[in-house]
Amino acid sequence: MSPSAITELEQHEQAVSAALSNGVHRTNWHTSLTYGSTSKNSLKRTQFLFDRNLHKSYSVVKGGKGNYLYLSDGRRIFDATSGAAVSCLGYGNQRAINAVSAQMKTGIPYLASTFWGSEIVEELCQELISGTEGKMARVYLTGSGSEAMEATIKLARQFFYENDKKTSRVNFIAREGSYHGNTIGALGISGNVARRAPYEPFLMTNVHQVSACNAYRQRLGGESDASFVRRKAAELEA
Repeated sequence: MSPSAITELEQHEQAVSAALSNGVHRTNWHTSLTYGSTSKNSLKRTQFLFDRNLHKSYSVVKGGKGNYLYLSDGRRIFDATSGAAVSCLGYGNQRAINAVSAQMKTGIPYLASTFWGSEIVEELCQELISGTEGKMARVYLTGSGSEAMEATIKLARQFFYENDKKTSRVNFIAREGSYHGNTIGALGISGNVARRAPYEPFLMTNVHQVSACNAYRQRLGGESDASFVRRKAAELEA
């Protein structure tokens, strides 16, 4: 749940009113262009799901194809934000549907990697490694970005721990304003002040922030790419 989910009711109602008046519907606070009229009756608050926002009403999606989502009230939405900004396969991708369906038909939708190996998993890892032109040698699969960050934190620690049980390498460096995930460890690495605020008492204290790397806003007058990179590198090493 968003930290501000319980307190942003007024902002939400204002956003809904604006959306109804201008034809733009805000889905999970990402703006997407909608086709067709919008009415408050088409927005629904969840009854059983402990949702991200307890005050927000959501349009109900019935299907999707390509870049478009189709709602229960007949409207069509062009999703310009790729879901939560990280989806790239498109909706109703037949190739993905066929691959998932073929694997389900094997009777093995899931295997505990503690005990078993899988040829299809090896094939996936090999494909991912091939895409790096040999820069990767192994793949650790996770179910989400937050889980990947948690695994990265542990892996970084374990690397030094396995070489020296008394290692003092315990600090992490992250960017100001960064977002690395929704779990406690990932949130501890993140630099987004608003998201961190409610949980500060039990976030990691061994994380150090450096400024974000934004050449558009931070480059000095006449500064070259190389000079900008050197300046950022110096801040990282300071």
